[in-house]
Amino acid sequence: MTLETFFYEFIDETFCDFKRRPKTVRAFKTLCERVPDSDIDELPSITVIAPHPRTPAFCTYGTKAEAIIYLDYSLEKKPQTEVDFSVAHEFAHALKGHFRKENMVLTPEQVKAGYLNWNVEVEADELAATWGYTIPKRRKRKIRKGRPA
Repeated sequence: MTLETFFYEFIDETFCDFKRRPKTVRAFKTLCERVPDSDIDELPSITVIAPHPRTPAFCTYGTKAEAIIYLDYSLEKKPQTEVDFSVAHEFAHALKGHFRKENMVLTPEQVKAGYLNWNVEVEADELAATWGYTIPKRRKRKIRKGRPA
């Protein structure tokens, strides 16, 4: 998919500040290059919100999107590889349908183990890894007795 097509499909300039989000825009480009078209074709309708930090409050009322991805401005202060992974990880959540209420049911064990061990987080990380992204060290899970701790 071309970057232009990607922007047309998923990005609304109303909610994204391209001029002040260069790392985020580069992450979109990398995502377009890495994600197979078959996965892109399976993505739900998405609205991406990537505002400037001084953007006043806004509402996505009326959007027809199934999923909303919010990319905080603080991403711009991180290394590009972190931004790339974060964007890919959020799109992986969308592809996996994690935005649906029925997919956000957690067991007491998962809650106790911490969010990095939630099935939805593990699945999003693993899918991003299949797209060629390296899972950052900050997201590495501790393994105890063959299972995440």
